[in-house]
Amino acid sequence: GIAEVGATSMYALFIPASIVGIFVVIWRIVLYYFNIALGILSSIIIVRREARRCEEEQTKST
Repeated sequence: GIAEVGATSMYALFIPASIVGIFVVIWRIVLYYFNIALGILSSIIIVRREARRCEEEQTKST
């Protein structure tokens, strides 16, 4: 999209043209997809922790 075109034109000033495409793909993976994966992992950890906490509270109350 627009972010990739902007990044390509900006990084083309500093990086050789032959590797700008690869650099933009890596940039996109690190800044976008890595954050999504980290968020999913964090959500799974939090949900499991809260489920265990609720389960422990139920066993204590009975």
